[in-house]
Amino acid sequence: MPSPTPPAFALKRYETRIVGMEETRMQQTMKLSMLWDAEKRVFHAVESLPGEAHEMNTLLPMADSVRVKIRKLFADRGFSSRDNVQGLADRGADPVIRPQESATPRKGLKYPAWREHIIQYKKLGYEKWRDETEYGKRFPEEHTIGALINRFGDEIRARSDRSASRLLRARVVLHNFFAVLFNGCSIDLTRT
Repeated sequence: MPSPTPPAFALKRYETRIVGMEETRMQQTMKLSMLWDAEKRVFHAVESLPGEAHEMNTLLPMADSVRVKIRKLFADRGFSSRDNVQGLADRGADPVIRPQESATPRKGLKYPAWREHIIQYKKLGYEKWRDETEYGKRFPEEHTIGALINRFGDEIRARSDRSASRLLRARVVLHNFFAVLFNGCSIDLTRT
């Protein structure tokens, strides 16, 4: 199951900020952090965030909320942290998350999976690490995010963050509905 990916959606709302010495109107945005199943072509978990928020803290709660066994999870650098790599390894998933260039394998006793992950990345270098871990597979799958935006647009008309979050989640549900309807995949709705 690859890639939590945070696309940004523009809200039809503006806030006034002071930039330099001038007052400026800035459009507000919301981000979606999603767990995507490449085999079934559906989203299993969705978390909406204000546009300035960091998505790193959404990974483990989303991984805990899914009803399927995660064997391998691909994610970009925005999700690279000791807690995420160790948390996924503790849950039995293989974390394939490209680390920051400045990442170090320190604190190896508390985070053994992180230490192993960083040592492997530094030893192989990005190109070999990408090929060996199949990290490059996540890029072709990201067209689904574009398809979601093409189908439903990248703007949301909502007065509150809560309403915007509900509208974004409804778009993901509709995407999954179309995937089941047209691609013939099935989704197990029973809680395990």
